[in-house]
This record gives sequence, structure tokens and C-alpha cells, in this order.
Amino acid sequence: MPTQIYLEIQGDVNTEGATKGYTRVDTAQGSVAHFIQFLTTAIASGSGPFPAGSRVPVPVSQSATLYFSDAAYGTPPAVGVPPTLSISSPIFPTRPKPVTGLYQAADGTTLQVQTNAGQVVGFTGVGKDGHHYTLSIEISSASAPGRVKGTMATWLFARMTMAQDANPALIVGFGYCPSDNLVNVFAECANVETSLLIDYSQSQLPSGTTTLTNNLTYYNVSFMAQALKFPASESNPGMYLAVSEALWPYLSPLTYFAPALEAIASHTAGVLPKIPAPNTPAVEVGSIAFGAYTPPTLSEASFIYNAIGTVGPALGPLAATAMNAGLSAGSALEAAVEWLAWYAVVIDNSSLIAALAADYQEWVTWYEENQKTGSTQKPVPFFYPKDPTGHMITYHEDPWAPKPASNQAGPTAPTQQSGPDAPTQTKSSSVAQSASTR
Repeated sequence: MPTQIYLEIQGDVNTEGATKGYTRVDTAQGSVAHFIQFLTTAIASGSGPFPAGSRVPVPVSQSATLYFSDAAYGTPPAVGVPPTLSISSPIFPTRPKPVTGLYQAADGTTLQVQTNAGQVVGFTGVGKDGHHYTLSIEISSASAPGRVKGTMATWLFARMTMAQDANPALIVGFGYCPSDNLVNVFAECANVETSLLIDYSQSQLPSGTTTLTNNLTYYNVSFMAQALKFPASESNPGMYLAVSEALWPYLSPLTYFAPALEAIASHTAGVLPKIPAPNTPAVEVGSIAFGAYTPPTLSEASFIYNAIGTVGPALGPLAATAMNAGLSAGSALEAAVEWLAWYAVVIDNSSLIAALAADYQEWVTWYEENQKTGSTQKPVPFFYPKDPTGHMITYHEDPWAPKPASNQAGPTAPTQQSGPDAPTQTKSSSVAQSASTR
């Protein structure tokens, strides 16, 4: 396991015109050039030198502050001079838990609570700084790119949107694709997105492993695609979203709503059972399988019933592992995705049911096509499958990724899902009907 995680910033290294003491990495979009700047001293020890104009990954410490060329980031301060930010750094001191139904912002103001069927689905408030803040959540299902290049899969998406006045909204959330064994945790604002793709397809195998791919995109151009494989028995690999590093100009709403997020997460924490020891979230989410069952012996209702009971307690904790709790924004981000997962599992599970139903139907189709061979166990997708040309596939394509020369076979999982038939889950009303692309 690495002792230090780095952001692999990729693009054309260009030191000309960069602020003294900083390194700049450029990308061209038509006639507009966008770039990222960071302290040269933040480059990993022993790396480089990086000649001007070379297109290479530059390993930068994850604690580094990134300055994108968007106006919100301003000009980096001179080396040795502490930066002066237009917003306060997010600091979340411990506060007494508010009474259920009464939620407070970081400055002590009482928030207006938005509800749907008696459940909290958002907040609004006017801070003591005079700014107007809003927060809303959205649960949906949608067809989006899956594991195999050129194919679409059914995903559950859970998103939280936070905004200050008319400024660009900060969006935090996750996607879950049971048919492809993927969870994608993301945070974005304006033209910057940081995401962590969790591939748990191998977590249930003997000596199981989980693979993470850390992505950073700017104007939809990848500046980082860093992969890490670690034992599935470990709860936290130490690779996180680059929220504090890349989205720091936009964290004011997160700071404002932090106490409310932590309070509501604590209120809902006891509703779902704990993950059975010694399983980790990745192992638990990866444990739903069809095993030796056949479609006549395992109904869709029974599969969905048992899958929700298994995945439900683990989905939030798995998404939360993408948040760095050691940073000031970490606990609020963890609370945000845990609340979203709870809502998607307990209150509005229609999108989760849709994703699991698609997984079941894919299995039925596979079974009907393969039963003549005598095989009843659908192979578990292996890490980073390759298309017929040998090209390695990831959820976010990395334009600088090497092109392997040969294909690779994947293992199968002999695990089995047990449980009696159960009635179909009731579909709750959706918080929002529109589908997300993430």
C-alpha cells in the first residue's frame, strides 16, 4: 500500500508565463487553452524534470492546492505569502445534535426544511453573511456508459446539489451499477469534476481485491486517471476525491450546511443494520450473486428483496470511503453520501429496484444464451476488461493509457445468493423524475 497518494496531473507541461514557483499543465480546447497551476514544490520527490511542452503525468501531492484557469480560482499567491481566500475555509467543530426537525447552519441560523412525504429532501437558509443558500437531493435511474466500451447499463444515481446565491452549484453524489459491479463517487462544480470509480467485481473472490480509479477532469478533458488495487478486506485504501484540492473556491455551501448534513446522517444511521463483521463495504456490496440458481428457481422479486437487504447497509459506507475524513470538508462529505444512500435505499428505492431488475434481466438473458453449455454461473466481470482490439476499458477513458497487445480472461465467482421468495418492494415516489448523466 502506498504511504502517499498523488494526483497524476496529465497534459502539456508549460512553465512559460506560469506564476513564479508554480508549474502549469495545459490542455487545448479549440482556440481556448485551459490550464492547472500548482506549487512546483508539490511535485512528488524524485519525479521529473519535466521539459516544457512534454505531455506526461506529473505526480502532485494530494494536499496541494490546484489553481484552474477559471476566474473563480484567481491568480495563485506569490510563493511564501499565505493565500487570501474570498470564502472561509470549511471548519466543522463539534456541535450538539439539533432536535429532529430543527436543523442549523454553520453560523447558527435555523434552516428552512424542504420535505416530501414527511421526509427531509432539502434545506434553504439566509446566512449571517447575507447570502442565500439552497440544498436539494435527487434520486434517479438512468442508462449510462458501463464497463464494456460502447455499451450502456442501468445505474442508480443519487445527487446532492448545493448553491450559494446564483453561483455555480456544487454537486456531490454517487452512481451504482449492480450489473457491472461498479460504484462511481463524484463531486463537481462549474467545469471541474473529481470522481472515484470503485470496481468491486473481485471483492468476493478468495484473496479478493478492489480497484479504484481516481479521475480529475477539466472541461471534460482528463487530467488524471490514477488506479490503485488493494485487498478487499481493507475498509479504507487511502485514495480520495480531490474535493479540497480542486473545488476549494466552491465549498462555501458545503461549509454552511455541514452541521445539518452531519445531524441528519446521525438521525438516519441507526435505521439500517451494521455491516456484519469482518466484511468491508466492498465485500458486502459485491456479495450479491446468482450462484448456482437458475431463473425458474430464483424469481426477480426474491433476488431484489435479498439484494436490497444486503446492499442497503453497505452502499453509503462504500461511497463514504471516497471522502478524506482527515480534511475539514471530509465529515460533511461523508454525511452527504451516507444520507443520499439511506434515502435511496429506505425512502425512494424505486431507482435501486430498477438497477437491480436490470441486473436480473441481464442474468436471465445470459442464462438463456448459455444453458446449452451446461453453465449456470455468470462470470464476474474482471478488472478493466478489454475490447476485441485489446484496448483497455475504464469508466472514464484515459487518452494516455497504454494499449495492451492481448486480451485477458476473467475468473468466475462460485458464490451463491440464498433466501426465500419475497414480495416485490413497493416503489416510493421519486424526489425528482429527471435522470442524471452521472
